Amino acid sequence: MICIVIVTAVNIWILFEPGEVVIGYLSLVNMPTYWEGALLWVAVLHFILAWLLEKTNPFLSIFVDWANLKAYNWYHK
Repeated sequence: MICIVIVTAVNIWILFEPGEVVIGYLSLVNMPTYWEGALLWVAVLHFILAWLLEKTNPFLSIFVDWANLKAYNWYHK
């Protein structure tokens, strides 16, 4: 959980205020300010929709359970 928080914080920092060293190293292009907020909101909206889909779709739950069982059986052979 700590890794997810750290990676999210670094990604938001790179999105809004990367240093000159980071811009040069990653070959980033400065975008207009309104795009930064739009990208952040699209990521938040995607997270919410993916979470809702996972929680409300019974077919997805069946697939995830099947995949977990296959992985468990493969590992314990």
